[in-house]
Amino acid sequence: MKKTTLTSLLLGTLSLISIGISAQENKIIAYLPTWGSDKPGIDQEYMLDHFYPKAITHLDIAFLGFKRNTDDWNDPNFASLALDSFDIKNVDSILNNMHVQDRCKASGTKVMISVAGAGGYTFVWLLEKHYNNNKKLEEMADLIANFAIDRGLDGVDLVLETWWDDPEISNSTDKGGRIRKPSIGNDQGPHQIGTGFTNLCKILKPKLKAKNLLFSATVFSTGWYGNNYDAGFFEEVDWVGIMTYDLTGLSDNSPKGPHANLFDPPLNVYPGQSLNSPILSVDNGFKYWQGLLAPTWNSDGGFGMDGKKLLMGIPFYGFDFNSKKTRGYNHMSYKEILKEFPSAATSYDPKDPNWTCNKK
Repeated sequence: MKKTTLTSLLLGTLSLISIGISAQENKIIAYLPTWGSDKPGIDQEYMLDHFYPKAITHLDIAFLGFKRNTDDWNDPNFASLALDSFDIKNVDSILNNMHVQDRCKASGTKVMISVAGAGGYTFVWLLEKHYNNNKKLEEMADLIANFAIDRGLDGVDLVLETWWDDPEISNSTDKGGRIRKPSIGNDQGPHQIGTGFTNLCKILKPKLKAKNLLFSATVFSTGWYGNNYDAGFFEEVDWVGIMTYDLTGLSDNSPKGPHANLFDPPLNVYPGQSLNSPILSVDNGFKYWQGLLAPTWNSDGGFGMDGKKLLMGIPFYGFDFNSKKTRGYNHMSYKEILKEFPSAATSYDPKDPNWTCNKK
């Protein structure tokens, strides 16, 4: 793995922090979620009391999405070419009411808007519908660019990660498992959404660069969904964040184990592991995007991307996949984990043979 990495963590009301070393500069990029920003009380008070922008170099406010009109993916009016008014309200609340933008500016911390994210069904629907329609993609780009410019932000982060079905959206489907093996003539090519994403990036980039704004993308790390992407977006952005987390457990059929392992754990260590249902890792994701993996059933080994632009994401939040709650898992924030398990920050997994302390 090249030494051009970035990590991500979830800390209290901070959703993700990205720490990295790029070819140009060190980066510590935090994702601050919009959800909860409209709630009075402890979350806002905690944020105002504990937010320390000098600890980071960039802050991504997550997320800004497009307007959803119905609950049916097949409805031709499912989404509009308009930004979601509730998202706008929450982002503005964080920037202004919680004084995040002023505090970041005083600390020299860049503030960016993060678009779409895990719930970005309207974003991917619009990309699929208009993937080869430059006029419609131009409208999307204008909405995104003007939002950032009007608020004096420092850049835009596009997060393309919504590849699965949602039980609340009828006719939505899981889009994973695409075959990308051109070496044997079996290449389905990128998903239309992936093609639309690249075309959007090509249109959005000059609008941002005309105002000297930063431009990044955040994507899945491994091949199940990674094969959906079109590699062309890579050249349009300043860096690419690789989401090296949630690598197992979200499905009832997934093996139960660490969801952000540094290296692939050996087989037969955790329940449900098999050759066809492995627990993948940060290392696997980096090799995939650099095209360094051995060929698999659905890939020739990944994309041949320059590792100098890849930033690695690691979570600092807790998913308990064995205790079923809503949407298949129980969740604890990092501050909740530390409250219940004070030694969590220095703990280790006794089953993982890669831990140094297990080798003594």
